[in-house]
Amino acid sequence: MMHRLHAASLLVAMLLLLLHDCARPIKATSGSREISATVGADGGFMLLQQSRAQGSMASLPENSSPGNATTQADFSQVGVLFAYDKDSAVAPGTMGNLSIQIAWHWANRHGYKVFIEKGVTDRAPQWLKVPAIQKYLPAVELLIFMDLDVFIIDFARTAKDLFPRHRGAASCSATPAPLNADLTAEGLKQSGQDIFVWAGEAGIDHYDSGAKRVLHFDLNLNDGLIAFSNHPNSFAFLQAVWEEGKGKLEKVFPHEMQAMHNVLLRNESLLSKTCILASGEFSRISLESPARLLGLRGPFAVHATGPMDRNRKRQRRLEIARALYSRLNDPIATR
Repeated sequence: MMHRLHAASLLVAMLLLLLHDCARPIKATSGSREISATVGADGGFMLLQQSRAQGSMASLPENSSPGNATTQADFSQVGVLFAYDKDSAVAPGTMGNLSIQIAWHWANRHGYKVFIEKGVTDRAPQWLKVPAIQKYLPAVELLIFMDLDVFIIDFARTAKDLFPRHRGAASCSATPAPLNADLTAEGLKQSGQDIFVWAGEAGIDHYDSGAKRVLHFDLNLNDGLIAFSNHPNSFAFLQAVWEEGKGKLEKVFPHEMQAMHNVLLRNESLLSKTCILASGEFSRISLESPARLLGLRGPFAVHATGPMDRNRKRQRRLEIARALYSRLNDPIATR
């Protein structure tokens, strides 16, 4: 088990180092397993060519079919997506590199693909996720985007476990209801049966000193860990978010997340088909010490962000990344 994990880690590191040169096909081998830089195989990496996102959304891959997936799909085709702008963000030993390796372990276990894209944008780098999602969502039924400071801690749960199909599900309880919504269980099920986006809960940050509400948002949606169904609503939403971001939000926090909030709050139809998953079950925003996080039960992932002194925050995030990565060698923790 440890030998396989070590070989996989070396493979991930090698592929990330080669990513800047992925305009041509790159292949790497781990034992009898071959993973291509341009064609994912057996749940492995799909390393994608650099794209440029400036004044418009990125073009879709050839032979793709956005929005054709059935709303009742069982998520048999799932992808996990990362995007970055500088090689230093995913260099060996960095927080981003370790986040990807942890996600690869989870994805490989469940037969999911992992996409990594180096992008360029005139906006803040946080905006890279919007064209990246739009570009590669057509390749799968469900695409999960992860910021480089998100770390999976529950390896057993599958995409089907994580993402309910209707708003009546208990795990969607953090989602605010649109005005005039039917709040009965059946009403929520009928109005929100075509959920197209699932996201984490914003507003509660966790520290060793306890949980705090540090930042206030008009909508409690955090897009550090967010998933989209291959559905027309997803593409309409992403386009609207990109347009909403023109101007101040191109450079100013909370960037694309605020644009998402604005679009959803203005469109009750889209909000009714949005699921904000409770932080206790999905994504916990935390800068707690690694010792506390290693014993954490409940959330699927930890999003290592929140207000903190810049140098202390950088160190704490790396400590968290290293501690959670070290669990990959523990068959009990990752079973």
